[in-house]
Amino acid sequence: MQIEGLTESLDMLRLLAARDGGRKSAKGIMRKAVRAGAKILLREAKDHCPQESGRLERSIKLKVASRKDKITASVGTRAKDFTGRTFYGAFVLWGHMVGSRKLGSSRRQVPANDFLTRALESQGQAASEAAAASIEEQIESI
Repeated sequence: MQIEGLTESLDMLRLLAARDGGRKSAKGIMRKAVRAGAKILLREAKDHCPQESGRLERSIKLKVASRKDKITASVGTRAKDFTGRTFYGAFVLWGHMVGSRKLGSSRRQVPANDFLTRALESQGQAASEAAAASIEEQIESI
């Protein structure tokens, strides 16, 4: 993905982090930027989600986590795959076989509907640009 102006913003962020106590504010800026980009992916994932009862769509959440020097965002179902009230959401994402295992190879394969990957492919560039714009906006406000 190509993002214009990001290198200048990251240089300014490094300068901010080098200041006394600036590391904490730089980390906060990055968390907000990552969240801004991931929100675009969250909306797109909910738009691509199959609709039957609506439970799978409601279970799609955004999680932003940070460790030492790493900030990650993930968009996915609330619980792990194959657990909780949205157990069958994993069957939609990964595909499954129809029928009893006793039938062996005569079971029909239902293909995967990976709407999360499609959301990333369609809006990944927009999410990256939103994150970069958020970084620039926050740095300018400081």
